[in-house]
Amino acid sequence: MDLKNGFKFYDDVQDNPVYRFMCSIVECPKVLIALVNGPAIGIGATLLLHVDLVFALRSAYFWIPFIRAGIVPEFASSKVLPEVIGHAAAAKMILLGQQLTAEEAFQRGLVGELLDCEQNLAVAKIAQTLRESLEGIPHAGSALLESKRLMRLDRVDSVKRTILLEFEAVGRRIASGKSADAVAALRYQMDHQSGQLSEHAKL
Repeated sequence: MDLKNGFKFYDDVQDNPVYRFMCSIVECPKVLIALVNGPAIGIGATLLLHVDLVFALRSAYFWIPFIRAGIVPEFASSKVLPEVIGHAAAAKMILLGQQLTAEEAFQRGLVGELLDCEQNLAVAKIAQTLRESLEGIPHAGSALLESKRLMRLDRVDSVKRTILLEFEAVGRRIASGKSADAVAALRYQMDHQSGQLSEHAKL
């Protein structure tokens, strides 16, 4: 859900395109690969919980400011984040709105590999890693897909159920008006930070 563009909810959560997108990622049979080259905020961070291979540059950081928006977690992060990085670290991110550096994300298992290079070189390095790992192996592609299916076999339904419960909880908070001021304040903060980053990039 994009805080900067606001929220849009439907009478039936399952009609919401964001909900359908989340479920499609969870159900995706293909191996998903992500490279994080900067701030991963909100769904930019929670999406990674459902990606198979996550790479990041050392300049990346991870932030899920749900509490600061007066809402609750999304994309099943209330369930999957503690499973991935541990309850204590997940509680700091979810309940206190603390950020995770790239190094911390790597140490905790959210990121599989840190890269010390620019984005274009990072993409080439990832492609090389995949090629070297799989090249020349008969039927590697089909074995890869079957391995992913087995790794996620028992968690797809529970993750989708958590996504639905979180969506309903967020919807209740939005409908009650309890999060309006918090969302506006967070939007201002994010716009301010974005402006600072833009000015820094010009130097």
